[in-house]
Formats: sequence, structure tokens, C-alpha cells
Amino acid sequence: MRFSALEEALIKSGFPKLFFIFAMVLIFFAASFGASFAAYAAPDYAAPPDVKAPSAILIDADTGEALFEKDADAPREPASLAKVMTALLAIEALPADEALTMDREVYNVGDRQIYLQIGEELTADELLYAALLYSANDAAVALAKAVSGSVPDFAGLMNEKARALGCKGTNFVNPNGLAAEGQVSTARDLALIARAALQNERFRGYVSTVSHTIPATNRSGERPLQTLNLLLTGAEEDGDSGEGDGRTEGDGSSVSRGETDEPSPSVLVYGARAPLKYDGATGVKTGRTDTSGACLIASAERDGKSYIAVALADEPQTWDEYADAITLLEYAFNGTEPVEVFSDVAAEQETGLEDLPVLKIGAAETRALELRKTRMGEWAAGHTYEYVFDEGLAAPLHTGDVVGKIACHFDGDIVYETDMIALQDVEAKKGFFESIGFDTQKGFSFYIKAGAAVIVLLVIILLIALIRHRYTHDPYVRRVRYGRVTREIKRVRKMK
Repeated sequence: MRFSALEEALIKSGFPKLFFIFAMVLIFFAASFGASFAAYAAPDYAAPPDVKAPSAILIDADTGEALFEKDADAPREPASLAKVMTALLAIEALPADEALTMDREVYNVGDRQIYLQIGEELTADELLYAALLYSANDAAVALAKAVSGSVPDFAGLMNEKARALGCKGTNFVNPNGLAAEGQVSTARDLALIARAALQNERFRGYVSTVSHTIPATNRSGERPLQTLNLLLTGAEEDGDSGEGDGRTEGDGSSVSRGETDEPSPSVLVYGARAPLKYDGATGVKTGRTDTSGACLIASAERDGKSYIAVALADEPQTWDEYADAITLLEYAFNGTEPVEVFSDVAAEQETGLEDLPVLKIGAAETRALELRKTRMGEWAAGHTYEYVFDEGLAAPLHTGDVVGKIACHFDGDIVYETDMIALQDVEAKKGFFESIGFDTQKGFSFYIKAGAAVIVLLVIILLIALIRHRYTHDPYVRRVRYGRVTREIKRVRKMK
């Protein structure tokens, strides 16, 4: 084989090797681009969310329906999430402006606190801010004593309330969540407690507050407080008031989030980085110790829809509880799809009526039902329609006439109901009179009047005929007529 001078020069210069290297580089970049593209592909909200927490649950805050759960009934330490129950009971028992005097039992409770002083006076409102925003353990004890007189009695009240809310795996020992033997709860129970608390307007106000300053008291200056819930702020506090500074909310163990160069931490949610500050976040409470792990109750509301996510026992040195909570909330807000109810009703239905056995029908309206994407298959196979025709239904009917009701059944419930309308005109069945050409639309009165007129005319004609007959054939009349004629003849003759 002969090569041109240019080809020989390219071969001698090592062009095939350069071409191979160039091709490998292109392949590498193509693979990298494909991986990056896949990482930022649209999240699959139809699939159940992937959370790291050993126990987690997601519920609809309005209905209480569990949309996702992972080992939600396993017993776990609640840590400071116990303060949600403490706050709920205190709000129900104490007016916001009730002044409370601190005693020795609230002094130096330990771990996270606002350092209440013996004899100090604060309102129940200020103590609730301290317990819920700053997770102050001494404030939780002060509230418990104000409600029940002692911590053991208040713990009994907490457990009584938990049972009333339907909790089956919860036992509280103290009001602040400090580690104690026998103190346990579950993700499901904590979601139930949070749902009940969020129905209280005062509670919602506390847990959605970013910062609050407790005014100076008779024993202390002002106390500025910042929420520990990073879903509301997106970044940790500086100094010793933050959650990642080595301090703890629970049993006193020191935990740290580790170093980060990010000005505001972010987490991986459905394959993409997401900020900790969450759009629509409304609360609720953080909790973290070495023994409980990182715990979080998160709530959010968008477009009139509210959800509650609970993550328990996440790794305390990470932001996993926030990643899990945001993942669950994203699944809640984006994992639904509207289906058109009544758009697929049967075109014809048997009415059960003798004169109208089958009728073309439709729904007066269609309704949009938000359904989890994971349940689309169940909807397609499981929704049914119930058709109920009005009693006494009979022809004639016109298109658009309401003829009954249609109810859509799914998952054992009636999800929507609407009017059933006719989609065809139906004439009344012809009877005897119609079959002989009798126009029933005009009604019988017309024919009665016409018949009466004919009868009257016939009577008149008959009377005339009778009169004529009598005048012509009656003997008396004939004699009278004959006499008159005779007299007239005589008169004429005389004249002549």
C-alpha cells in the first residue's frame, strides 16, 4: 500500500497516538458530563424518599395521614423533642402573662439553660420562648412545676396527654428531654404530639419565631434568644448559643458538626445541594445528644398544604436530620399529581326503569383530586363510580337535565359527589291517543272545546230542521196556511 507524502508525514509524527489520546479525553469528558447531568436530573418524587435516619415519618398535618414511614414505631430517645409536650401542656394550663417565681429546683439544672435565678420572676410566655427557641432545660422545669407542682407529677400528666392523643410507644420521665432511664418515644408518637401542638395558635407563634429577647427581670438583664431550628434561619449562631459549638440540648454530651467552609451549610436532597433554610418552614423543634443522636421535628406549609416530618437518631456530627426532614417535605409537596375525577364515567347506564332502561349520562362537573404519585396505579385499578338515579325519573328528558347523583369511591371512602346529567334527549313513550294522531301537546281542553262547538252547531241545525219539518207537515199549520191562501185568492178575485 502506498501513502501520500502527507500521510507518511502524519504517521512518522505519531498522529495515531495523538488521535487515540484525544479520543480518550473526549470520552472522559462525555462520561463526566453525563454523570453531572444525571445528578441534576429531575427528582423522582414518585419513588419513596431515601432517608438516613433509623426512624422517620411524614404525615399530613391536616388529616394525620402517614405519607411515609421508616421504623416509625421503634422506641427512641426523644431528647429535647420532649419539650413539645411540655409546651403544649403549659400553654393549655397557663395564661401567657402569668408571672412565675423561680425556686431552687430550677437553678442550675444543667446543660442548655438560660440560668434562671432563685426568686426571679418571669412570665409563662418568656419561659415558653426559652424552652422552644433556645431549648432551655431550666425553663422546661419551671413550666412543669408551675403546671403540676413537681416534675414527677408533670411527667405523669405528659404521659396521660400522650395516651389521649393516641401515642402507644411513649413514656416521659422529665419535661426537658434530658437522658433518663425509661424515657422513650417513637417517630409516629412525636408526629402526633407535634400535630396536636400545631393546632394551637400560641404554640405556632413560638416555634415559628426566629429570635426573641426576654426583657430584664428582677434578677437578670435581657436575654436575647435565637431559634436553634436552622430550617428557619439557614445558618448557625456564633458563640456559645449555637447548636454546633460543642454544647448539647440533652444529656450534656459534647457533639460537633465539624468544620465547613460554607457560609451557610447545605445538604444533599434528591441529588442536589439544598440550603438548610427551607421555604415554608413553620417549626418545630430540634434535639440532639450523643445517646439520642440528632433528632428533628419539622413542619412546613405551602399553598394551603401542611406537613410534619420527624427524623430520629441521625448521626449527630452531620446535618443528616435536616437533609432527611427537607427530603421528606420535598416529597410531600412535590410527590402529588392531580387526577380528574368524573372524567371517565361510563357513557351509558342502566336506569332500572321500565320505560327508560338505558340512558346516556355524564357528570355535571369534573373535580381535581391531589393523589400521591406512588398511588397512581391504585387509583387506576381501584376507583369506582356509583350511579343513583332520581326517584320518579321519566321521559321526556332533554340534554343537560339532572337525573341523579354520581359518587366516586376510592380506598373505602367517597372522595367526591356531583350531579348526573342526561346526554341525550328522550321523548315520552306514545300512548293510544298519540298512536292515532292525537296531539297531547295541545292537551284535552282544546279538543273538548272544539267538540262542544261542533255539538252546538249540530243542535242548531237540528232545531232548524225540526222547525221546517213542523212548518211543512203539521196539520194545523197546513190548515192555517190553506185558509190564508184561500182568503188571498178570494180577495184577488173581488178586486178583479
